[in-house]
Amino acid sequence: MPDVSRRAATHFALSGLLTGALLLAGCASGLSAAQIAVLKQEGFEPTDGGWEFGIASKLLFGTNEATLAEGQRESIGRLARSLLSVDIRRMRVEGHTDDYGTDDYNLDLSQRRAQAVADALVAAGMRPGNIQVRGLGKGAPTRSKRATYNVICLVVAGEGRSTIGEQSFEWSRHDVFTIPHWTFARHEAKGGDADLFMVTDKSAFEALDLVREEME
Repeated sequence: MPDVSRRAATHFALSGLLTGALLLAGCASGLSAAQIAVLKQEGFEPTDGGWEFGIASKLLFGTNEATLAEGQRESIGRLARSLLSVDIRRMRVEGHTDDYGTDDYNLDLSQRRAQAVADALVAAGMRPGNIQVRGLGKGAPTRSKRATYNVICLVVAGEGRSTIGEQSFEWSRHDVFTIPHWTFARHEAKGGDADLFMVTDKSAFEALDLVREEME
């Protein structure tokens, strides 16, 4: 997913080892300027159903595991404290798995992964009753998104399929492809886990106050 002199790199993990998202359902409106500023600073994006924080690129579980590493617990705790500092106290945690194993097994595993994230939020000060936990089973494709900046994608590991605009294609390790500005793109891993390394010229567009992002 490039002003090459000012570019940002993002590591993006797909499918099996990831839990899905943190969502602030129903919070798309009625937020203060301070709350919106913190949400944007932490990486949340507005959606039709509220604000969503996709943690696929930040939180990985080992195969068939639902235990957070210490560093991951610390990251989630820092996020929780940041949200609590501006009185954001309710959220939903969704978990996913890869497509190996039975549906029942993956549904249970995804629930345990989501609960592990919720437990870390509670340890940081959030109330258990304010966190909705949902296990969604096998991993789902990323949501379709477009932005005013350009993206170059390098496949670090795994195989998958992307749809960019009206074109769909499959990719595997070491493949490189681009996402032109203001073109919807979505990605899906095949048969396990996949990693995309993305380089963007977002910082250059931010300097010109031209960044705009939209979810389909």
